[in-house]
Amino acid sequence: SMAFSTSALASSSSETSHAVPLYNPPPVYPLEARRKRIQGIVLMRLFLTQAGEVDKATALPPRVDPVLEAAALTAVRQWRFKAGGGTIEV
Repeated sequence: SMAFSTSALASSSSETSHAVPLYNPPPVYPLEARRKRIQGIVLMRLFLTQAGEVDKATALPPRVDPVLEAAALTAVRQWRFKAGGGTIEV
């Protein structure tokens, strides 16, 4: 299974606050991973625009199967947060 949390922490250069998720669909579990019984938790760092869109997303250690990471990246690029920008880890 793939685990995803939308309770993300947002951080700026001066303070840390909670990012408010507005639209956060879960990743689609890849058929290839399901067939091979691959499971894992993908940790991500998201860089948000001032409009609350994901500008950049990177996978964090510990790294998991690339198929799961790709599915996670596809999902988080669709996520939207309350405006304000910042960097969050999910």
